[in-house]
Amino acid sequence: PMYALTKSKYAVTVLFGAVVVMMGGEAAAEQAPMSSAPMCIPADTERAIAACPAGARKEVAKEGGNAPVSRMTAAERKRTSSGGPTGPSLQIDMSTRLGREKTRARAENLLKKEISILERLVANSSADDPRRPEVLLRLAETQFEMQIAKNAKVRSFDDPIYEACTRDQDQARCKAARKGQKDAEAELDAIRADSIRTYATLVRDHPNFKRMDEVLFSLAFALQELDQFEKARSVYRRLIKDYPNSRFVPNAYLSFAEYYFNEESDMDAAAKFYRKVLEFPPKRNSVYGYALYKVAWVEYNRERYRQSLQGFVDILEFARKNQYANDAKNLAKQARKEMVLPYSRYGSPGKALQFFRRYARNDAEAHEMLEHLAELYYDTGQWPEAITVYHKLMADAPRSNALCDWQTKVTNAVISSRPKQDQIVELKRLVDIYRTFQKGNRPAEKVEECKVETATTMLWLG
Repeated sequence: PMYALTKSKYAVTVLFGAVVVMMGGEAAAEQAPMSSAPMCIPADTERAIAACPAGARKEVAKEGGNAPVSRMTAAERKRTSSGGPTGPSLQIDMSTRLGREKTRARAENLLKKEISILERLVANSSADDPRRPEVLLRLAETQFEMQIAKNAKVRSFDDPIYEACTRDQDQARCKAARKGQKDAEAELDAIRADSIRTYATLVRDHPNFKRMDEVLFSLAFALQELDQFEKARSVYRRLIKDYPNSRFVPNAYLSFAEYYFNEESDMDAAAKFYRKVLEFPPKRNSVYGYALYKVAWVEYNRERYRQSLQGFVDILEFARKNQYANDAKNLAKQARKEMVLPYSRYGSPGKALQFFRRYARNDAEAHEMLEHLAELYYDTGQWPEAITVYHKLMADAPRSNALCDWQTKVTNAVISSRPKQDQIVELKRLVDIYRTFQKGNRPAEKVEECKVETATTMLWLG
């Protein structure tokens, strides 16, 4: 875009003048090409920072910082306008929540045919037919598959809606895409309601069915999906009371916990039910690891950062001891990434690398965690902590292509928090790194980025 090109050219002009100032004093500075706009870059760097002549253009350094943004892509974090609970990156899939094997998606037309056949079989069978409960269950399971297909159809409109409504501002396409998604949601609600009726018929007509615990859980889950939580809670309670040893009981407690975490933002209630899930050992509890993960997030949202950090450590220990548990590998991966967040609220920046090395798979991953920590400190305006961690990164990896970015952030942090003399020192270091990038074997885009960052920082100090 023209703006970016203009900014880049302007930054080059400013940076050239700045480098000349650092290298050659007043005479060289007078010969350097300058922007036609009034810009303060006097020969002496210290004077340039201390005071600029009247009329010189200035850009103000950033103050404070933004809340940390998740680098995770598995799921969008849940936030409220009041800065409420921060959500985790990892979400559990529907099949696991239901205690089932993952279902391979079948074509919607095949599912329609099977549902139609099963509905006829149910209609033509008597209530005392011993085969009827199995047919009803098969019908409900096929309706569940249809829910997965319909849900995928709903989500297929997400990108078109974003592209039409937000990116392209095309009202006609936006309206059509939103209508398409609304129609798909209606289809999804309809098959969910059909599923509820099927399970309810099975419960009413065949109370002694050998798989009644599974039926009750599925009925409650379906009710919950339609936001009929009071009815769902009643069915969950019956399951827990009548079938305390059922493999679905942990999943029932998890459904309570997820409701309080996601819908009510009630961390105390959520913690109670997640811990009920953990009363069932991993060998007969497919959601044990996920409950551990959510406990760590509950503690973070309760601002109990030490307990949250310990929660993420517990996940890593669980994954080490239960390598074949459901999603253990992915849970451990997420825990390593996300434990940095509570560490930023509780741990010491000077001891961070030592801590991360205890849980990272290798030294490179430990340094990735350390860089994430530095970003969190920087984005939240914790300047001394950010400076400490970025200095550690630079000391450990002086040849990194990220060196200029790190030094830029150190310089900005110093500008926001320390006196002029310290600002001068860091600015000189930044210019020195740019000169090294110019002469060294660095990727061209990194040299350009360093050029722009250095020039922009000079403008802030102008």
